[in-house]
Amino acid sequence: MLAVFAPYAAYAAVELRSAASIAVAVASATVLFGALAVWVPASGVVDRVRPGDSASSSERSAEPVTVDPSSAPAADETPAPTAQTDGSGEVE
Repeated sequence: MLAVFAPYAAYAAVELRSAASIAVAVASATVLFGALAVWVPASGVVDRVRPGDSASSSERSAEPVTVDPSSAPAADETPAPTAQTDGSGEVE
């Protein structure tokens, strides 16, 4: 409805040149563009996925990497000592 009324309101504002007709034209155009700004991203019209694609880019991922546990380095069981400073930044 706004797509029909906004151009008509703009035409009427140009022809009548009254404050009320200009205000209605500006208001209807603002509401139309605001509604489009909300609807277009929500509708998915501008998504970059082609119709022939089987999965969207968010569903695509790299192949999983498997690590052979025998070739992985052994985990050190002892905790590392914590360094203590005297406040000047130098380690004691």
